[in-house]
Amino acid sequence: MATLKITLKKSLIGFEKSQGLTARALGLGKVGSSVTQPDNPAIRGMIQKLNHVLAVENEGGDLISAPAPNVSRKHLHGPQHGPVGKKRK
Repeated sequence: MATLKITLKKSLIGFEKSQGLTARALGLGKVGSSVTQPDNPAIRGMIQKLNHVLAVENEGGDLISAPAPNVSRKHLHGPQHGPVGKKRK
């Protein structure tokens, strides 16, 4: 049966409690910990729920999925201006 190597790449602090419980169910504790799990629909569902913090490799060592790198989001907020509106006298 095929197996998957699953590694926790990012912290789960700030995410929903259920995501932390899913990581524990996979056998992952600390950031950087890895486990080998069978490739079945139940495990794939758990991986899909945590795809933003996991790196997954198949038994051949080929990377299946990895979390997106941290990206600066400053450009999404637009220019920083002072308060908008009339000034009071």
